[in-house]
Amino acid sequence: MQPSELAKVSLLLVSAKYFSDYFPKKGLNLRQLLVPGGLVLLPMLLILKQPDLGTALAISSVFFSMVLVIGLRSKFLIYSSLMSLMMFPFLWQFFWNRLRGYQRERLLTFVDPTNDPTGTGYHIIQSKIAIGSGGLFREGALRGDPEPVEVSSGEPHRLYLLGFLRGVGLRRNFHFLHALFLFAPLGG
Repeated sequence: MQPSELAKVSLLLVSAKYFSDYFPKKGLNLRQLLVPGGLVLLPMLLILKQPDLGTALAISSVFFSMVLVIGLRSKFLIYSSLMSLMMFPFLWQFFWNRLRGYQRERLLTFVDPTNDPTGTGYHIIQSKIAIGSGGLFREGALRGDPEPVEVSSGEPHRLYLLGFLRGVGLRRNFHFLHALFLFAPLGG
């Protein structure tokens, strides 16, 4: 287990404790976000230094979700949204130039996995097919596409699970509810 994994849980608990102690009735303003923002920003910068972009994005998304659930003052929300929109092109260029090549490739693959369907996008595409074609309750046992997948990328122990299961024969018989039961125990 990496220290960044402990940081995710710790920051979640610290932020929850802070917001429960200092819960604003009229919504959060900039001054009330400085302390929790600093608590999250420092470990997030250390995690980015590793570099572990996925964990840093997970921590920031959890923090922003907490802030949105608690609520922002409408004036602050409008001003921060406008400032974010104006600063987006500059911030995008700044961060994009600091990403390593493999991080850029992962982000581009996430946005459009069809750019490299037999390489980096293979497992995302297979997962979408495995869940999407089966639908919520599946097409039916053994009624799916029986042809095996010939193209495989990555090492066997690093394959994406849903794409791997589709490749070994579950194909279109695998559906959303199977995936839900498969991953439910992992959620805690």
